[in-house]
Formats: sequence, C-alpha cells, structure tokens
Amino acid sequence: MRRFGFRWIIAWLVVGMIIWLGLVLGLGAEVLGPRGQFGMGIVAAMVAALTVIPAVFGARTASGIAGAGVLIGLGYLAYVRQTVAGWGDLVGMFAFLSVFVIAWVIGLVLQAIFTVLRKRNQTTQALNGK
Repeated sequence: MRRFGFRWIIAWLVVGMIIWLGLVLGLGAEVLGPRGQFGMGIVAAMVAALTVIPAVFGARTASGIAGAGVLIGLGYLAYVRQTVAGWGDLVGMFAFLSVFVIAWVIGLVLQAIFTVLRKRNQTTQALNGK
C-alpha cells in the first residue's frame, strides 16, 4: 500500500472539480439551480473518490480506466441531454453513472488479472532460479 499523502487529496479535489464542472455544464447550470449544483458536487466527490482510491493502493490501471470512464460518461451525458426530450437531464445522469460504473468494474477486473499474472511470473522465475 502506498503512503496516503497530500498529493492524493489534491488529486481527489482536482478530479472532483473536473467532474463537477462536466456535470454542471453537461446538464446545464440554469436547469439545476443551487440545490442541484450542490447535489452534483456530492456526486462528483463520490465519483472522484472511486476514481482516485484505487491509485492510492497502487492500482493505477484500475484508476486510469475509471478516469477514462468518467470522461466517456461525461461526453455521453452531454449527448443524451441534447437528444432525449423531456427527461434528458435524469437520463443523462443515469447514463453517466452507468458508463462510469461499467468502466470502474472493468478496471478492477483487469487490475486483478494483471496482478495475478505478475505474481505467477514472479513465482515461476523464483522456482526456475532466475
């Protein structure tokens, strides 16, 4: 486990601000109002934590894929918001969260596979005396 330091708090805050800006701009600040913007801040803080925490524990692959999921999800949110009539803001939010969760799970699964393969190679090399 990597030491939890000040840089991870800064990374969490920066990622959270980027996500919050994407959510507010994607959904429209005038539509959300102050309470909605505060709610998007809470969602952004949780998503940023789920994106940064794997990197704190050394799972850089999982964190990178989760970050890509955030960016793709924000783009998809903006697209859905513009194309779906009526409930586009709600559908866009669910679309963003769905894309993020799928990317987060894929990142964790790939990280687990890479870790198992790395440990297996280290064990094989130790047994062969290399």
